[in-house]
Amino acid sequence: DGETGLLVSPRDAGGLADAIRTLLDDPALARRLARAASVRAADFSVEAIAAQTDAVYRGLVARTEAAA
Repeated sequence: DGETGLLVSPRDAGGLADAIRTLLDDPALARRLARAASVRAADFSVEAIAAQTDAVYRGLVARTEAAA
């Protein structure tokens, strides 16, 4: 909350309205959150997830080979 977006509790229409109002009233905050969210989203790209999965599998293979 406040780093890559604004958190609002589920079904909290008033809280959502307040968050939207906050962003509309503070364009610099909105831009900062948008930039940070864009950077964070790159952690979830297909390439990033594939690299993480590959690293896990390689680690498991290495452990299996070391135990054999």
